[in-house]
Amino acid sequence: MAVREKITLQEIADMVGVSRNTVSKIVNGRYTGSAQIRNRVITVLRENNYKGLGQVEEAEERDGVKTLLLLCNGEMDQSNFFLPLVNEIQQNVESRGYVLVFYGVLQEEMERQQLPQMVEEDKVDGIVCIELYHRAYIEKLLRCGIPTVFLEFCRDLWDVPGRYDVVLMNNEYPAHRLTAGLLENGCKRIGFVGNARLCRGNYERYRGYGSAMREYGLSPENACCLEDAELDRGNPEERLREFLDSLRELPDAFVAASDKIALALLAVLKERGVQVPRQVQIVSFDNLREGAVVDPPLTTVGSDREELVQNVIGCLMQRMASPGRARNVIYVDSRIIYRKTSLIQS
Repeated sequence: MAVREKITLQEIADMVGVSRNTVSKIVNGRYTGSAQIRNRVITVLRENNYKGLGQVEEAEERDGVKTLLLLCNGEMDQSNFFLPLVNEIQQNVESRGYVLVFYGVLQEEMERQQLPQMVEEDKVDGIVCIELYHRAYIEKLLRCGIPTVFLEFCRDLWDVPGRYDVVLMNNEYPAHRLTAGLLENGCKRIGFVGNARLCRGNYERYRGYGSAMREYGLSPENACCLEDAELDRGNPEERLREFLDSLRELPDAFVAASDKIALALLAVLKERGVQVPRQVQIVSFDNLREGAVVDPPLTTVGSDREELVQNVIGCLMQRMASPGRARNVIYVDSRIIYRKTSLIQS
């Protein structure tokens, strides 16, 4: 075979009859498939004096340490439910002998669909995504073919093609149960506060709220609902003040999509002298530490964080071992924590 001065990975792939991604994995020492295919690719690389062949030979001598990438929303703040999970995931994967790299994805990177360089260069063995909801960005990431697991997901869960795994809290049933409890407690006008289009979790929380209202012969109180993307950015208190000013009268209760929103709502209601829960009840989700110490403490829904982490890591290990297996969606059980912002009891 004639020796060329420079040859591309795509040309090597065409010669062997495999994908460019497969050749890239072999060059970077990340390939775990057929030894026969690997040997054929290396043979063609040698025949064509591929300048990156040294990488392949170095990879053969490495001790097999794999690199995992943790992709997070770059705007994640200290009040975020997922933040404590980051350290737990790091401890878990490093105890298994993996190297974990963190990368915070900025909003403009999502909008431009700009993936981290190490993903583009196929230098990652597996990816954990936390709080990434931009559908086009997710779809581009999945096309890279790297084993990927998501903790939470965009709303259109069943419409995103690919072989990947998703771990979610059980959201819909607790939302239904809390709303039904408020209705049984005498509440008639119940509003939902939160962006139901933001992610799968919020969507299922809204769906649980709506199904309970309809079950009791009521329609969701649209006049008392606030679905606004600004609630999920920075401090939502100003937006909540505007919302409450627009209401002719306060509802009997609010179902908040998150403790972060509920804490801000509680603060704004207290500014106005509204007594919670005597005049307005509040229930929410995430079981943030701040919700347990605020006055009055929040009635909320929480999942076992260790259980979430174990499921994420377990899914990733299985996905890395069997990249072609069918998509797996796991719901981790949640529990309602009854406190003082509502009058309902367990």
